Amino acid sequence: MATTIERTTRWVAWVAALASAMFFGWYALAMGSKWGAVMPFFGGLVVAWLAALIGLSRKRWWGSPYTAGLSILTVAFMAPAASRPDVIFYLVTQLALLTALGVRAMHERENGQDARSWRHATVAFMGGLAVPWLLAAGLLPGGGVMGLVGLGGAALAALGLSGVFRERTWGLLAIGLSIPLLLAIPPSSWGCMRAPHDVAGEVASITLGAGLLVWIVPLFARLRSR
Repeated sequence: MATTIERTTRWVAWVAALASAMFFGWYALAMGSKWGAVMPFFGGLVVAWLAALIGLSRKRWWGSPYTAGLSILTVAFMAPAASRPDVIFYLVTQLALLTALGVRAMHERENGQDARSWRHATVAFMGGLAVPWLLAAGLLPGGGVMGLVGLGGAALAALGLSGVFRERTWGLLAIGLSIPLLLAIPPSSWGCMRAPHDVAGEVASITLGAGLLVWIVPLFARLRSR
C-alpha cells in the first residue's frame, strides 16, 4: 500500500511533467507565430515531456531518472529567459518536480525498492540530458541537406533509447551507432547566425557516450556468451 510520501511525490511529479509538456506546447505556438521554423524543436520537447509523464504514471524503471535529466537540461536552456513570468513559472515547476523525484528516490532506497541497477539509472538519466541536444541537432533549421545527418543521428539515438527503456541489447548498439553520425554533423549557418547543429551533436554524443560507458563490460560479456 502506497504511503503518503509516495502518493504526494507521485502526484507532484505527474502534475509537474504535464505542466512542462503544456508549457512547451504553448511556447511552440507562441514562438511559431514569430519564428515558425523552431516549432518542430519545441514540439519535440512536448513529446519528450509526454514520454516522461508516461514513464512516471506507469511506474517504469526509467521514468524518474529520464525525467530528472530532461528537467535539468531544459532548466539550463530556459534559465537565460528567467525574467519572463512564464519562464519563472516553468522554473518553479521544475524545482517542485526535482524535489519530488529526489524525495521519492530516497524513500524507495530506504525501503529497498530500487527496481534496477545504477547502470540502468545512469543510461536513463543521460538519455534525458541528451534529448534536448538531439532535438536541436535534428530539428532546428539551418542544416541544409547535411542537416539530414543530424536528423538521422537523432532518430537513431531516439530509437536506441526506446530499446534501452524496454531493456533490449540492440538499444545500446543503436545509441553507439548514432554517435558517429552526431559527430559528423558539419558546421552550418542559419541566416546571419551560426546554427548550433554541430555543437548540439557533439554534446549529445558526449552525453550518450557517458551513459554507454557503464554498459561496456556487461554488454561484451553478454555478446560473448551467445
